[in-house]
Amino acid sequence: MHACYIEHFGTIKLRNYMNSRILQIIESEEDTRKDVKNQLREDFGKNLEKLSAKDIVFLLYAFQLIDSDTYLKLRKIIIERNKLVHPARKGIAWRYEKPERTAKELLQQAKEYIQKIQQITV
Repeated sequence: MHACYIEHFGTIKLRNYMNSRILQIIESEEDTRKDVKNQLREDFGKNLEKLSAKDIVFLLYAFQLIDSDTYLKLRKIIIERNKLVHPARKGIAWRYEKPERTAKELLQQAKEYIQKIQQITV
């Protein structure tokens, strides 16, 4: 569930960043045709929706919207979450070896870092 929030809020911040830093620059260029600008905006929106949580976190870090500590913590949360939610990828034994406390700690960490994403200003 928390991966959905990371994707949702991360996507919002990436869209705001792209609109304010990249697309506005393109729109201010007089020699760029209007149809090219519209196509770039449309393609960006479609591609952004297809990104995974790991990709979104990477882009937030690459655009310096989050620091390296936040990036590493979010990656760890996503990896651990995937192990719990998709155990067949690595075998089901791991899922039952982890104590329930780990899942609760993971959820708490996710909440903290989702709040950090929400506080990003672009």
